Amino acid sequence: MKYGGELAPGSSAGREAYAKLLVPILRMNQDIITIYNLVHEIDGVGLEKANEILKKPEFQKIGFKKIFNVFGKVL
Repeated sequence: MKYGGELAPGSSAGREAYAKLLVPILRMNQDIITIYNLVHEIDGVGLEKANEILKKPEFQKIGFKKIFNVFGKVL
């Protein structure tokens, strides 16, 4: 796709805010990868640890929504 207009330059403050708001999402992503690996361990050895990760506030409904809503408002 070709864009014929001019893009507004991003501000350094905007990039910094964007990066700071992305950090919790990236941490959650890493936790989800860890959970995936834990639940696939033989004989369910990792299930307890996976459950502990899922008990974190960011994986509860309200905490989860807050993280993504704040990030979405910046865009």
